Amino acid sequence: MVARVAQISRQALYRTPKPRSAPRRRAPADPIEQAIVELARDNQTDGYRMVCAFVRRKLGVAVNRKRVLRVMREQKLIQRRRPLERRKRPGFFRVERPRQLWQLDMERHEALSNRAVVKGTPLPVCRSRPVKLGAA
Repeated sequence: MVARVAQISRQALYRTPKPRSAPRRRAPADPIEQAIVELARDNQTDGYRMVCAFVRRKLGVAVNRKRVLRVMREQKLIQRRRPLERRKRPGFFRVERPRQLWQLDMERHEALSNRAVVKGTPLPVCRSRPVKLGAA
């Protein structure tokens, strides 16, 4: 009745969200968690996916990557991520002056016939003798 009068949902009225608690640091419980902690400490620059692959390779059993992430969070072994704007993106380059960026648009390279196709124009490529560019 109170929710109807206040025009809000009953869930918002009767359920108060509880704040999430920080993950607690506890001792590794089984050999898998011990291997996770050991490999994560040995390879501190690797993320949880790589640590998961190392654990799988070392123990020879399937290990869930979400479990590896949880254990690494509990032990505070997760590295912080770099902000997106600071990451280097391949292919992004600001040209500020002439002759700063040289680029080639290669579509296909045929090694057996000694031809390279650059922007739709076949150019012969031969290592043994010089070739005219006009001849195809």
